[in-house]
Amino acid sequence: MKSKLYKSVLKVEILSETPYPDVISLSQVDFDIIEGDCSGIIEWESLNAELHGSEAVKECEKHGSSPEFFQMDEDGNEIEE
Repeated sequence: MKSKLYKSVLKVEILSETPYPDVISLSQVDFDIIEGDCSGIIEWESLNAELHGSEAVKECEKHGSSPEFFQMDEDGNEIEE
């Protein structure tokens, strides 16, 4: 049976008076927008898009994760224990 994953993409737009760091945690971005000196807009670009089989495997690899993390083989089939 093919495994299924859900992909969600969150877009964060930030306005700041100085250049924004290229490496930063999401918690720091949240702080900068809510309590800091930045203005921000947060919106979903996509929410819970279903990925099946090889498409799910490709997304895992894009993230640097192994499909085995989600109990899938290299073809996107469920690994049965």
